[in-house]
Amino acid sequence: MSFTAPHGWEKDSEKLYVHRSGARIQLMTYREKEGWFLIPAELDQPLIGFLPTSEGRDKAFEAFAKPGPTRPPRVRKPAPTDEPEAPPEAGKNEDEDDEDDEEDKEDEDKAEPEGEPEGTP
Repeated sequence: MSFTAPHGWEKDSEKLYVHRSGARIQLMTYREKEGWFLIPAELDQPLIGFLPTSEGRDKAFEAFAKPGPTRPPRVRKPAPTDEPEAPPEAGKNEDEDDEDDEEDKEDEDKAEPEGEPEGTP
């Protein structure tokens, strides 16, 4: 019994069928697995493998005919914000900032409290 390709498909050889959209169904070895593979026209879509039998070939055609995506949609990363991170101040080191803070505290301790006139007991 001879196989007839569905409407829209062209038989290129016994192992290759090409759809007018650019998709292919091909009997081949892929990642060390032999079988019929549905190869989508969109290169970002994965191949779908089927058994290397006539039933596998038929299932590949059925899978192509089913509406909807063959895999879940991609989850995209959020777009980067327009505000770049502030670069660290040139010439300053975090350790130096800590020393400055300590010096400021010492200066405050040495200063006379506000509101009291000088020279009062």
